[in-house]
Amino acid sequence: MLVLKHDSLFLLTDSFGDVHPDSRGLGLYAGDTRVLSHYELRINGARPVVL
Repeated sequence: MLVLKHDSLFLLTDSFGDVHPDSRGLGLYAGDTRVLSHYELRINGARPVVL
């Protein structure tokens, strides 16, 4: 799990930076409210390679 924080914003993602719609607890939170529940980065339909 990856966590980014800025002031009252928190982003919790899987190890690839994705937030799957069926994941529990992952997403972007403003205070105690989840404002983003699904995000997947794809380039030409494929997950980017970590360098």
